[in-house]
Amino acid sequence: MDDDQLIHLAQISGDAPVLDLHGMYLQEAEYATDHFLNTMFVQGEGIVRIVYGKGGEVLAGRIPEFVKKHKLVRYSRSSPGSFDTGAALYALLDV
Repeated sequence: MDDDQLIHLAQISGDAPVLDLHGMYLQEAEYATDHFLNTMFVQGEGIVRIVYGKGGEVLAGRIPEFVKKHKLVRYSRSSPGSFDTGAALYALLDV
């Protein structure tokens, strides 16, 4: 099964751990994201969802790139659901 299929299954099941960054400044959001990814990796989670919202250009512009470059992330992409495309992403961890 390829990475996109794994993300699709995670979306359908709705059981991926979620981090919601709404209301955070960029530095807070990056710290929270790093902590979340590290914690989920240690706990053996394979797929996580990170919600950053569409409204603020800062998070929407920077968080996807931050996640993509994170040392524990094998693959990431915008959430495929039409209700939150561009507002959330899924990340596959390198567990």
